[in-house]
Amino acid sequence: MNQENLSPQSRSWKMPILLLIIFAVLGAARLNPFYFYNPDSSDYVLMARGFVEFQEYRQFDRPGEPYFTLRPPGMSVLLMPAAIIAPYDVIAAKVTVLMTALVMIWLFYTLAWRLISSADSESAESLSPLRWSVLLVSLVLMTNPYVLVYATIVMSEIPFMACTLAVLYLFSAEEEKWSFGKLVCLTGLLVFIPFLRTIGVAMIMAVGLW
Repeated sequence: MNQENLSPQSRSWKMPILLLIIFAVLGAARLNPFYFYNPDSSDYVLMARGFVEFQEYRQFDRPGEPYFTLRPPGMSVLLMPAAIIAPYDVIAAKVTVLMTALVMIWLFYTLAWRLISSADSESAESLSPLRWSVLLVSLVLMTNPYVLVYATIVMSEIPFMACTLAVLYLFSAEEEKWSFGKLVCLTGLLVFIPFLRTIGVAMIMAVGLW
């Protein structure tokens, strides 16, 4: 298959993949065994290990083992695989968050590309400037200092953004009839998002009103 037979979208994946690699390298360079944000980060890791060991939703590192009441359990659920592979390992937890940041950037790019492609169905030449604008905006997103910081600490901001973009991506699909699998995926995301951050409740209400 020659280059001319490739669709504009298939030829547009090389640059975002390069951006993801660059972001992954920058994130890996920031990984360290420190939590930075206490007690949130350490609590998420401890709660994840508690879930794995079936110790309920308790602060088993404190006298009396009180229940966790301030932080939703979604972030700890995401960290459960890391808690199984490397218990109490901060690096493993941060790698989990970094992976959700890569998913977030990829979803942002694909969502933006889908929107401009549906808005302009003309030739590849007419889409080329728009494609470069999507790459530029994606670059601005991934070079935001706060995105890099929150992608390399054990906090729920980046996973929340990734799940929100996933919901928008599913909603943006131009389909007359949704498949059962897509409906299940959307429902799961909408149910899970409020457990990542309490502000997610406001987002769910906004989506419902929309």
